[in-house]
Amino acid sequence: MDREEYKAFLAHLFAKYVRPRLLRGGRWHHPMQLEEWAWELERLQKALILLSTLEQTCDDTDDIYRTFTTEGLKSAVSSVSSGVRNSQRMMRDAGFLDVMESYLDEIIADMQADDIPDEDLLVLQAIHPNYGRLDIQEVIIISKKRGSRFKGDQQSITTELERIDQSIESQAKRLDNLESKPTTTNDRRPKRKWYKALGHIGEGAVLAIADVSLAMGVLPVVASVETASWGTIVSAAAGVGKMFDGFGELCGE
Repeated sequence: MDREEYKAFLAHLFAKYVRPRLLRGGRWHHPMQLEEWAWELERLQKALILLSTLEQTCDDTDDIYRTFTTEGLKSAVSSVSSGVRNSQRMMRDAGFLDVMESYLDEIIADMQADDIPDEDLLVLQAIHPNYGRLDIQEVIIISKKRGSRFKGDQQSITTELERIDQSIESQAKRLDNLESKPTTTNDRRPKRKWYKALGHIGEGAVLAIADVSLAMGVLPVVASVETASWGTIVSAAAGVGKMFDGFGELCGE
């Protein structure tokens, strides 16, 4: 389909699957719910700043544990794990997962970097100050590659996101062992490449959380109708693709 047909199709999906969920009101508009989303997004951003610093400054695994405290690492890992769970819950409750379970192929096939809302770029720039459209293009390419492989496995998106969270929690237990047996568990410490993959998963979760928040109108920005509708579907799909790519790295793919 051409660009106008693509945008019209996504606008239709938003109107059919997402808008009715948002218009139900209730807890979606409760101040405590909105405050929870803002807190979750900020918490995840702080964790990703730590993981980005780790990737840029630590040359190997030993460097990581000389530079960062175990408590700080555990906090970052916990924040990403929580971010994955909450992004899944928010996308499910807002109807985004219904859209992607049925139309992921169509969404990723024609997505372009310019489809990602500027507001999402601002959220990512809070983590990586120099983040730009070329970085978004990288996310798009990754999403198309990972989304195609994922669909070939015929797995539910929800099931795959649950697997990601379970994998993170399993590896996080090794950090608990470091505190109780620091001299005997060095070979079982999460490695540098694991933290790098964790950062990629977290960036995908940030996009997903930001997109639901943008669709709800709770981000502290003024967005156009297009941006806050079909643009959020494209960006949320890219976020899911980014999480799947990070999970592939965790699994050594």
